[in-house]
Amino acid sequence: YLLFQYIPLSNQIRYFVAFSFFLIASYTYIVEKNMLVFCFFLVLSLLSHIGILLMYPFLLMRKIDSTVFLRKCLSYSLIIAILFFVIYRVGVILLGQFSSYFENEMLSTIAGGVFNISVLIFWLFVIYWRHKHLMNKYDLEADQRYIYLYKLSLYATIFVPTGVIVQIVSHRYIASSFIIWATYLLYSFMYENTLRRKFFLVSLFLAFLTFSLLYFFVL
Repeated sequence: YLLFQYIPLSNQIRYFVAFSFFLIASYTYIVEKNMLVFCFFLVLSLLSHIGILLMYPFLLMRKIDSTVFLRKCLSYSLIIAILFFVIYRVGVILLGQFSSYFENEMLSTIAGGVFNISVLIFWLFVIYWRHKHLMNKYDLEADQRYIYLYKLSLYATIFVPTGVIVQIVSHRYIASSFIIWATYLLYSFMYENTLRRKFFLVSLFLAFLTFSLLYFFVL
């Protein structure tokens, strides 16, 4: 995880510390039902970086049924993207004669953003497909850890449209979720009945992880 996040982690260390505290806070609140520990790490996360506030709406969204969770996240992502576009257009107007330069820079950012975020979107697709596959076989709603990891993994989709344009959004709210995605996939392998099947999936996971590292740091 540290290797995967080396560049953004070194540049945004306060946020990533806050993100770690958020993971502890949200897990203790949702899975362990420990309000004291939750409040402690909630305060620590906010003191570390106020930007972590955008992760906490997940505590409300977690109540959405898992069968429609992705659809709701995509709907909210469009609303956030529209709000950002409105703010962006206002900024262009206020910049006046510098607006053409600003717009050209924004277009190049979009091209680079699509390239950077495409592999992350594929991770989200794999997670959704994995859940659909398991849902046909098992009663997943009874497993609170599984549902917590699944919904928190998909929560990152809220930031995808905006993350294409604003790189810092992509780093903080999408790429940072990689540790959640990896944990979800590895945890989901527990539902496989045979050792051979588990070995195959772990090998596939490691191969995709290697590809992702090469994609980010070599291509």
